[in-house]
Amino acid sequence: MELVASARLRRAQMRIEAMRPYADRMLELMAGTAQAAGAVRLPLLERRENVQTVAIVPVTGDRGLAGAFNAQVLRRAFAEMRDAQAAGQQVRFFTSGKKAQSTVRFRRLDLGQSWTGFSDRPAYSDAQAIAHSLAEAYVNGDVDRVLVVYNAFVSPLVQRVTVSEVLPVSAELLEGAADEPRHPVDFFFEPEPRQIL
Repeated sequence: MELVASARLRRAQMRIEAMRPYADRMLELMAGTAQAAGAVRLPLLERRENVQTVAIVPVTGDRGLAGAFNAQVLRRAFAEMRDAQAAGQQVRFFTSGKKAQSTVRFRRLDLGQSWTGFSDRPAYSDAQAIAHSLAEAYVNGDVDRVLVVYNAFVSPLVQRVTVSEVLPVSAELLEGAADEPRHPVDFFFEPEPRQIL
């Protein structure tokens, strides 16, 4: 059992390390798109002056027996909830993982949407489904700010609880990515089909 567990841990670590360059490149692409947009209105970059509803996305596992892995994320998510409520804002949860889903439901908190069943082997399509739902909620005005609470991988024994504001996309984040050298890319902005009609 110990050998199987260490082999799984090694594979998971290799997948995480292989994804980091992809994540950096995506950030660079977002920065380039934002700069090239100029006067084009990009709703995901628009910061709302009056934040009324905050979406909190705790990312947990689907199983227990993980020590403080899930508990730390949930504790931090509820701390963010209390901070938002103290500022007079409503909180809506969008959960990833069965542990977050069951805890939010047990506490009878506002649960917008939940995704489960892929924490062992997450795929791009899983992340895409979450991103589309959150972006749609932001663009429609259902939420004014989106926070993701997750365990950032440092080493097999150390994961750091991290809170990232993913929407609106931070201008500082894009400026930092734009400062890095990159290849020039041309962007073509096409209207959505419903805008043509």
